[in-house]
Amino acid sequence: MFVFAEQVAAPSDPRHRAELAATLARLARTSPRWRVVVKLRVRADERTFHEQAAPMERLIAAMPDRPSNLELSHAPLEQELEAADLFATVSSTALFDALDHGVPACVALDFGVRNAYGVHALFASGLGVALSACATLDDLPRRAPDARWLERVGYDPRFSPDALIDMLERRPADAPRPPQLQSFERSAAGEAERASGVGTQAI
Repeated sequence: MFVFAEQVAAPSDPRHRAELAATLARLARTSPRWRVVVKLRVRADERTFHEQAAPMERLIAAMPDRPSNLELSHAPLEQELEAADLFATVSSTALFDALDHGVPACVALDFGVRNAYGVHALFASGLGVALSACATLDDLPRRAPDARWLERVGYDPRFSPDALIDMLERRPADAPRPPQLQSFERSAAGEAERASGVGTQAI
């Protein structure tokens, strides 16, 4: 089972979205032993933070020769990853969910390393691949992400929730709290005082 995590605005160009849908359909057609599941971000008629240009749900549903093994899913991502053998996305943070589930992951570089698509944040992962250049899903590489990149983005055992709790428990109870652990209201009030001299009245 191959899971592709669709995004609302990556790619945002309707032409690119149509190309991506066509690539997924072609890979499903040339890989009949695979289930190809497009995990949709939102339903086509729902609103989100970004305007949807050419929702993937409509593009695939409208295909006259849609392969029978190409599926659309609104199921929770975790449920899909439990059964997945391979995962891909353009730039979704669902990549980290796939890593959590031990699913080999790919970053689709078909539309370049565009900041507007968020690809630059995942580029150094070492997981990049052009889906359109692969003949079948069996051709997609199974690579481990670059360890230096994982550490740089905070995906490392040293930065786990357990490590954070251990660090906080070792900290003396009477130690002053660092600024980043102050409440939002206290931090905002301090910034307002420095900026305008008005103090909390500005909040």
